[in-house]
Amino acid sequence: MGPDKSCGPDGFTTRFLQQNWGLLGQEICTQIRKIFHEGEVPKEWLKCHVTLIPKSPEPQTPAEYRPISVGNVFYRLFMKLIARRLRSVLKNVISQEQNAFLKGRSISDNIILVKEILHSFSQTNFKQKAFLLKADINKAFDKLDWSFLEMALVYLNVPQKIIKLVLSSYKQARVTIKINGKGDGFIKPTRGLRQGCPMSPYIFIIAMEMMSRVLLKTHDEGRLKGVHVAKTSPAITHAIYADDLVIMGDSSEQEIHSFQSILNMFAEASGLCINPQKSKLWFSRGCNENIISRVQQKWGAVRVSSHERYLGIMLDKKGDTKHNGRMLVEKLKGKLAGWKANMLSHAGRLVLIKSVLMSMPVYVMTIQLLPKGILKEINSLLAKFFWGKLDRERYLTFISWKRVCKPIESGGLGVKDIDNFGQALFLKLIWSLMADENKLWVKVCKSKYYPTVGYWRSRRNRRCSKVWNQTLALREVFKEQVLWHLENGKNVTALSQPWFQGWTVQEVASPKDRKIRVSELVDGQTGQWKVDELSRLFQHQQVQQIITSSNKPNPQSEISDRLVWRLTKSGRYAVKEGYKMLLNVQERAHSITNFEWGIIWKWKNIEPRVKIFLWRLVNKGLPMGVNMHVRMNNLDPICQRCHQESEYEMHCLFFCETSRQVWFGGQLGLRVHDLPLNIDETVQQVMNTLNEDEAKVFAITMWEIWKERNKAVIEKGVFKVQDVIKRVNAKLSADMLAQLPLNRNLVPYNPPRYEFDENGWQVLVDASWQVGGKAGGAYVIYDRGKLHSVGLHTMNLDDPFHAEAEVLKNALCHMYESIRVPASQLVQFFSDCLNLVIAVNQADTTDLPSRSKPVPLSRSYPRLHYSPAEPALALPLLHSPESLNPFPPLSSLNPHYLH
Repeated sequence: MGPDKSCGPDGFTTRFLQQNWGLLGQEICTQIRKIFHEGEVPKEWLKCHVTLIPKSPEPQTPAEYRPISVGNVFYRLFMKLIARRLRSVLKNVISQEQNAFLKGRSISDNIILVKEILHSFSQTNFKQKAFLLKADINKAFDKLDWSFLEMALVYLNVPQKIIKLVLSSYKQARVTIKINGKGDGFIKPTRGLRQGCPMSPYIFIIAMEMMSRVLLKTHDEGRLKGVHVAKTSPAITHAIYADDLVIMGDSSEQEIHSFQSILNMFAEASGLCINPQKSKLWFSRGCNENIISRVQQKWGAVRVSSHERYLGIMLDKKGDTKHNGRMLVEKLKGKLAGWKANMLSHAGRLVLIKSVLMSMPVYVMTIQLLPKGILKEINSLLAKFFWGKLDRERYLTFISWKRVCKPIESGGLGVKDIDNFGQALFLKLIWSLMADENKLWVKVCKSKYYPTVGYWRSRRNRRCSKVWNQTLALREVFKEQVLWHLENGKNVTALSQPWFQGWTVQEVASPKDRKIRVSELVDGQTGQWKVDELSRLFQHQQVQQIITSSNKPNPQSEISDRLVWRLTKSGRYAVKEGYKMLLNVQERAHSITNFEWGIIWKWKNIEPRVKIFLWRLVNKGLPMGVNMHVRMNNLDPICQRCHQESEYEMHCLFFCETSRQVWFGGQLGLRVHDLPLNIDETVQQVMNTLNEDEAKVFAITMWEIWKERNKAVIEKGVFKVQDVIKRVNAKLSADMLAQLPLNRNLVPYNPPRYEFDENGWQVLVDASWQVGGKAGGAYVIYDRGKLHSVGLHTMNLDDPFHAEAEVLKNALCHMYESIRVPASQLVQFFSDCLNLVIAVNQADTTDLPSRSKPVPLSRSYPRLHYSPAEPALALPLLHSPESLNPFPPLSSLNPHYLH
């Protein structure tokens, strides 16, 4: 469950339960067990808000809004539990014509199926006079009848207790419709499902399964023909993805009448009706105008003339891929138009490219390979955005986009190469084609393109669909990493499927040889290979590979063979591994430079924009004098600060006199005359010898030198060394403060204000300690509510407890020996060290001086060294004087900050 999704009427989010599960988990589990036992959901759980989400930019009617329910978090948790249990068995119940919300099924299954059918419609050898209707179900989730739902659940043998709980959660619900963030009163719904409830998607596909089964039964009885794309293909009557329904069949009056009778019966029972105005029709090539006119009249739907959107993908009979490519480009342009690239750093743009822009083409590229022209245009848009040049057709850049798209370990920024990424996504479709032979679209493709010869022997031709030809174009790439793992060898044909290392497509002498299974090549009694048969079918070298291979079948086994992708541990194809294979990281990693790119990215304490600066620096991608002169001869390469040497990377950041002064006056005290002459060698050598904090100083100093250089060049001013040093120190101090641990209490804590006794003394003690023994201590003394004096100490002690104790001892000595406070006066000490408080208050005081006995030591709140508003008392003492600039003098602190 999403931790930060909108909360319902109870006001709780999922994150609240996750972070407090140790406190609430047992009680919630007890309540859920009680619900299962009694069969009744608490009424308070069933209240929900309904928010109206506009479907169009300017909605005018209620029909143009989509109602989304936001239920109580406990109700969503309970329904999620039932949904997970129900989902595990639905795959065995729901027909293969439905592909929504179930593991192992995908939206691409429906899209490929429909694309292949439409492609067959356009072929001259497709003789059937057929139609395909994309039907729009009107308000599907909102109109489902609950009585029909109960009947469907009973029909699928769902336990009565679950049925009762599901139906009661709908019937007893109370809904508040929120308009402009406000709702008034509750409404009792009488039909429909909650959009936003974890259970609703599975309930809906159960309802649609009833229609699917009626259609299949009618076909089995011979009253529906469906569509046959080839002689051996299965008859297809419909395909369903959630509320997207596609029905197809013969264009005869009898077939259309059978379809309409089933749909009308289903609408009357379930409340789910087809909206003819939004439905679309395609026809096969053999349908004349009379047939088309008659079918249109029967359905009342509009005929598609060119292309139409289905599940977000543009469809047409020719299978043209440019429509989806152009749609994707326009979508990217629309997204970029709302962003101000110049207001973001390169690091910010890089995050948006990786997390937002690169995710947008994924859906389309899962279905098809995009044309080269579209890929080039997408790369151009991404490059312009990254370099902040969206408003320019021509612009100057020093690093190619191809370099940016290389992996980080190869000198790039890890942006996905759109071409290889698209191929990696599309390889998943080929994997499904080989590994999931029971899918409907796989059966259709097999009957159309390789009914007898097998996938590896099928050939490309003009009559094949573009999607199919694209699968063949990547076939050799796919074959290199795929292998059948043999168990019994009965599912693998020896000459048509890869089952050993070095397998190639063999010339088959007879149709009989094509059907030979690997299990037939093993002697059933001895379990040894039939060498004579292997020698007849394969070359000598291949026979030796087979005999020495451990991949030998056991014909007696009942375990089926399985396809294995050799680059993953699970054996199933993964897009990530496919992308790495296509990119060939190992080969490219040595083709750029020997620079150790990891030294730039490994430091977590360096800002991303500084890391991008270092990456550009090492790649010689900064607009320095020499780089600009190479591309524009009219520009002077001489350094604009010293006017003595050409401005290249090492001169700009290290060897120029002003840069030398910065390094000399900085915290590292770097001797620049000892550095190498190449920037990549310098960065690599220096950062490999520094620790984490020193590497940060080195990187920020270079960054600030570069910024000051740019300011001086653009404004034609003077390079100010002291300003650079101050900015570096201020940046380091600010980062150090930002990294102080925060109090992560879930419930906000309001620290108490101490009212000092006007008749006594109050002493606040505090210490800070670092690993290694360095410690600092401070105490503040108040006399009758007014600041009296302050003490500061630095120490070397083994742990923070002893540091706190040492400060307490110093405060005691100062109070009773320097100030000489009379023993009769009230003195109170405050410490934030609980162990010290307990140790002192429980100590035996018989041997102590009498003046120390009446002094109570109380633990104080808040822990001042955790306060985000002010630093701790003793924290500045742990740092050098140069880094104390951000801290105010202790004597200037307002006493109320210390309460």
